[in-house]
Amino acid sequence: MKNSALRISIIIFIFSKIFAQESSLHIDADYAVFYEPGKENIVELSYALYPSEWVYKSDNNGKEMGQVVVQLELFQDNKIIYRTAWKVVNDKKNLSSGNQSKIDILRFKMKKGMYKAFFKVVDSNNIANSDSVDFNFNVPFYKGNKIEISDIMFCTQARKIEKGDSDLFKKGYLYIEPNPGRMYGGSKKSVDFYIEIYGLDTLKNKSAEIYYHVDDDKSEVNKEKYAKKEKIVDLRKMERIDGSIDLKDLFSGTYWLVCQVFDCDNKLIIQNRRKFFLYNPEGNKKEKNVLSARRRKESVGALKLAGDIDEDTEIKSLVYIATKQEKDIIKKLRNSEAKIRFLKEFWEKRDPDLSTVVNEYRKIYLKRVSYSNAKFGHFIDGWQTDRGRVYILYGKPDNIEHHNSNASGRAFQIWRYDNIEGGVEFMFVSFNSTNNFTLVNSTKRGEIKNANWENLIELNAQGNMMQNNQY
Repeated sequence: MKNSALRISIIIFIFSKIFAQESSLHIDADYAVFYEPGKENIVELSYALYPSEWVYKSDNNGKEMGQVVVQLELFQDNKIIYRTAWKVVNDKKNLSSGNQSKIDILRFKMKKGMYKAFFKVVDSNNIANSDSVDFNFNVPFYKGNKIEISDIMFCTQARKIEKGDSDLFKKGYLYIEPNPGRMYGGSKKSVDFYIEIYGLDTLKNKSAEIYYHVDDDKSEVNKEKYAKKEKIVDLRKMERIDGSIDLKDLFSGTYWLVCQVFDCDNKLIIQNRRKFFLYNPEGNKKEKNVLSARRRKESVGALKLAGDIDEDTEIKSLVYIATKQEKDIIKKLRNSEAKIRFLKEFWEKRDPDLSTVVNEYRKIYLKRVSYSNAKFGHFIDGWQTDRGRVYILYGKPDNIEHHNSNASGRAFQIWRYDNIEGGVEFMFVSFNSTNNFTLVNSTKRGEIKNANWENLIELNAQGNMMQNNQY
């Protein structure tokens, strides 16, 4: 729990200066599959909540309380096989205790197969605040008569049990507190993890060696520096391994933790690997510069394949953020190669972290373009509409007020953003029966102003109004 504030700080660092704030509520979730001899596979679904993001209100006793509802759904073959929901509460005074997250584990006995988990969290005191995460996971079949390795569980803590430790995170003689976000950095620059190895007793040799190291997608990380070895002499049916690797000199980025098992003849028997994320701006600058240059060069091909938007639509949609000089260049682009080269240079200038393969700015921007096309398009692409432009530039509204059309007036919507310029509004009016709404007024600086915008509605009677946040 001591590390959990890291996740929030990373998000703020990368995105706060790029876009208006998205939903202020977050949930992280992860999984790991283990095996208990003689029993079914044990699937551990862990999740983390961040009470500092919740809305707090006074209860009947005068306490400032926050509450969220967490929902979990499990699927197999696209069919739901399990669904549950529960409440999680927090006293605001606990925020000062240093515990910035609430971490929990749900354990299930599951048979071999492919599954999908869906987590969602909603703030009970402000239902507009919500977040969700989903992932697929495989439950293998452990035969028990050969050497096998479990999933890697990333941890905030992995150590021997101490007095007062929660039973929830105990595994044999170890205390294993998961890190569902798989993010590391901040004051604790090491990656902690837990794995289980099964069937070591089947080895005819007298010992085995466990080797774990950090790597990137190009295998360019110093495997001697960011690695550890552990020799096991007492070969048992199940071995619990808690490990930690110091990453203080490694720069920010996405990495793999690789765990390998060798016999005493140095023959690789089995291995497993899993991705994690590191935020460390104080990492080795020389390493960072070399790798960043390589990734920028290679990003041309990756750029063309990324996302669901073709290059022509992507270039056109840049009209909202491109400079005058860049718009002039766009007019002269004639072939695919020139367009890809332009996109590479355009996004590279706006990449908040060149040490990562993913351009976070571009990812969010194109996600909003795709969403606008799906939600606001009719006779033209959704990104070209007024609502599409506002959504792309400012993100999801904190609140949307819908007024349906009636005999005496046109339909209109009011979008509200609480965290822009102290709170702003955008007023959209539908002038026909299509799904297109025109922006007629806004309190945001630099946007259209029309003090008499309500006259455009011609609403003499109270229309049907409802509050929701469907976007």
